[in-house]
Amino acid sequence: GTLIIVVGVGIFGTFTGYLANLFLSPGKKPDVVQDSSAEAAAGLGARAATIATAQWNKWKRGTVKETAANMRPVLEDYWATGVGYRRQEPNWWTSVPWSAAFISWVMRKAGAGKAFKYSGGHSTYIKAAKDNRLANNDNPFKAYRLSEMAPRVGDLVCKSRAGSGATYDNIRPGMTTHCDIVTEVKPNCLTTIGGNVKNSVSTTFVTTDARGLITKPNYFAVIRVGSG
Repeated sequence: GTLIIVVGVGIFGTFTGYLANLFLSPGKKPDVVQDSSAEAAAGLGARAATIATAQWNKWKRGTVKETAANMRPVLEDYWATGVGYRRQEPNWWTSVPWSAAFISWVMRKAGAGKAFKYSGGHSTYIKAAKDNRLANNDNPFKAYRLSEMAPRVGDLVCKSRAGSGATYDNIRPGMTTHCDIVTEVKPNCLTTIGGNVKNSVSTTFVTTDARGLITKPNYFAVIRVGSG
């Protein structure tokens, strides 16, 4: 028979996504970190995914663009609340990339507190999450190589951009990168939501293998959000 799992928004959607990843991914290897707790259904990552999905709906699922005057206060809040300052450049709403400000805003709203390295650049918090992992500290944000981590709902998946050459090994603040939040996990595919994607808050589909590991080019890191 065929098992169909519909992944919704919030706790039950997160948990069913976890079940899909658990039961529909054959051949898992022990060196791949898999979710083994209920934290994904009720913790920081789940809250981040729910908040990101609400913002996607606010942007009419990617159809409202950054040039819309009524979205200017929303973008201002991403910077002010998420990163801690306001942009002053001419036409900043289109001239300055705001995707990391969006992620910072989501994590702030999700209750990350002082654990997240809020920044206008993704590479800053990627490097911080890598350092957390290497130190094996209790920070809930830890970055792993693609070969080590099957993403779950609420995790951040990160890629290099604009020929920056960013990798897990060489990541440092200032490198051009991009991260999105995983909002749905299906066999061989993740759905992610990110800011400044197609000049809006939009979804991206990321291919995975049978173990749930990312196979799409240019991706290099998975940031596990929350314990477990």
